[in-house]
Amino acid sequence: MNLNQESVLALFAAWLRTQAAALGLFFGTLGLCAVFCWLYAAPAAPLLDAAVLCVAGLVGWGACGFARFVRRHRQLVALLSLPALDEQDFPPAASLTEADYQALALALEQRRTAAVQEERRRSREQNDYYQLWAHQIKTPIAAMRLLLQSPTPAPGEVGVQLTRIEQYVQMALACQRLGSLTTDYVIRRCPLEPIARAQVRQLAPLFVHKRLSLDFAIPSDVTVLTDEKWLGFVLGQLLMNALQYTQSGGVRLYLEPDAPLTLVIADSGCGIRPEDLPRVFEQGYTGLSGRQNQGSTGLGLHLCRQITDRLGHSLRLESDGPRRGTRALLGLASAALEVE
Repeated sequence: MNLNQESVLALFAAWLRTQAAALGLFFGTLGLCAVFCWLYAAPAAPLLDAAVLCVAGLVGWGACGFARFVRRHRQLVALLSLPALDEQDFPPAASLTEADYQALALALEQRRTAAVQEERRRSREQNDYYQLWAHQIKTPIAAMRLLLQSPTPAPGEVGVQLTRIEQYVQMALACQRLGSLTTDYVIRRCPLEPIARAQVRQLAPLFVHKRLSLDFAIPSDVTVLTDEKWLGFVLGQLLMNALQYTQSGGVRLYLEPDAPLTLVIADSGCGIRPEDLPRVFEQGYTGLSGRQNQGSTGLGLHLCRQITDRLGHSLRLESDGPRRGTRALLGLASAALEVE
C-alpha cells in the first residue's frame, strides 16, 4: 500500500497517541532537570548537551518505532483481504496485549466460520426439503385435477386428495417454523384425548376412503406437559404415515400399559424391515416400503423427531418385519421446555 502525505500524517498521529505516556515522561524528565539546574544555578551547557543527545536518541528511537508501527499496520491491513484467518497469518505479537487480541480475533473467526457453515448446511437442507416437497405435492394436485375434469367426480376422492395437500402444506409450514429462532412454543398442561381426536377427525376422509378401522382408546383424563400445536402436528404425521402404508385392517391409538405416559399408534400395514429401522428418521430416507409407495417423502418422520427432541419427548418405531405392521411409540412423560 502506497502511503500519501495525508495517510502518513494520520499514521504518525496515531503512533504518537500510542507513545503519549513515554513522550510525556521523557519531556517531563528534561523539564525537571532544567528546573533543578535553575534552582542550583548549575551551568546550562552540560544540560543543553545532554538534552540534545537525548532528543537525538529520541528521534532515532521514534523513527524506528514509527517504521515498525507502519509495517505492522500494513501487515494487519493485508489480513483484511484474506477470505479466512488462521494463526500463521498473524505477524508475531509484540506484546502480551497484542497476543490476547490475536487470540480474540482467531476465536471470533472460528465462530464466524462455524456460523457460516451451519447456515450453509441449513440452506442446503431447506433446498433439498423444498425440492422434494414440491415434487411430491404434484401427485395429489394432479390427481385432483383429473378428478375435477371427470363428468362425475367422486366427492370422497376429492376430499382424500385435498387432505393430502393439507398435510403437505402443514409439513412445509412446520419446516419453516423449525428453522426460525422465534418458534412459538407454548408449554402447558394439555389433555391428550382432544389433541389426538382432532387429528383423527382431520384424516377421517382417508380412513373412509381406504375402509380402515380405528380403535381409539385414549382416556379422557390424561394430561401431558407439552405444546398443543406441535404435538398435534406430530400425531397428524404419525397417523398419516400409518394410513399411507396400511391397505387393510386398521389403526389403533392407545397408551402403552408397560411404559409411563407413552402413546402408541399401531397399524396393520406393510411394516418396516429391520435394516431400515435405524434410519427411518433421516431426512429423505424412505426405505424399501417408501420406494414402493410413490406418496412417501421421507420428511414427516424427520420433522417429528426434530419436534419431539425440542419438546423433550421421545419417539421410536417398532416393527416385526414386512407385512407385520408398525408401532410408533411417543413418550410424553417429560418436556425439555417445561414451565410452571
